[in-house]
Amino acid sequence: MIRAVIIDDEKPARDALAEMLSLFCQETELIGEADGLQSGIELVQTLKPDLIFLDVEMPDGTGLDLVKEIEDINSQIVFVTGHNDYAVQAFRLSAVDYLMKPILPDQLIEAVNKVRMTVHQQVQYTTMMDNMNLLSNQERKVVLKDADSLYIIKIKQILRCQADGGYTHFFLHDKKQITTSVNLKEYEKMFGDYGFIRCHHSHLVNIQHIIRFDKADGGQAIMSDQSVVPVSFRKKEKLIRSLQSLSENPF
Repeated sequence: MIRAVIIDDEKPARDALAEMLSLFCQETELIGEADGLQSGIELVQTLKPDLIFLDVEMPDGTGLDLVKEIEDINSQIVFVTGHNDYAVQAFRLSAVDYLMKPILPDQLIEAVNKVRMTVHQQVQYTTMMDNMNLLSNQERKVVLKDADSLYIIKIKQILRCQADGGYTHFFLHDKKQITTSVNLKEYEKMFGDYGFIRCHHSHLVNIQHIIRFDKADGGQAIMSDQSVVPVSFRKKEKLIRSLQSLSENPF
């Protein structure tokens, strides 16, 4: 069962979506509703749903703001809106789907099926990770899966990870690149104890591979392969503290 919430400032829209879910998506359990940004943030933080149906424009902010505000959000997002101007931004925030009101039953069913597949893949991947992580910290490995192969990679050989919608691009020490269909948020949790920092909404970096931090232009991390990774203002101090502690906590 997929646990879902609806965040929309219009009650008729919430009621209509709830009715459609009960008729066409019976594997989805509606566990809560909210009518704005702040109430939506509280709802998500309290209930931790699997799926959020999220409006874009609301009186006290936007659905995009909600996703950015809850940094550790672990829910799948389906935007439901009457505005078609935000689709690119929504998918950059790893939205599963972007539905225009009024919603058609086939569109809703397809969106929920995407969510179910994503949740299933995450469960499988987490189980695989648990089975693989039996080595010492220095030799800890991870299994990366793309459409064609499974790759067994030492975590310390990963330079950085970059979000691309619902996908994650891995950049390795030997200049290889692997793309998986697992959300970047999952890797942030997996690699949190191994020297990886979420320095930007779309970037997770291995601090052992940072060779320079430039304060210009808001902040940039220069990696050992010479790639340049942006650092958000809110993440800047945390990254600097982590870099300063490298000599005390080697990878």
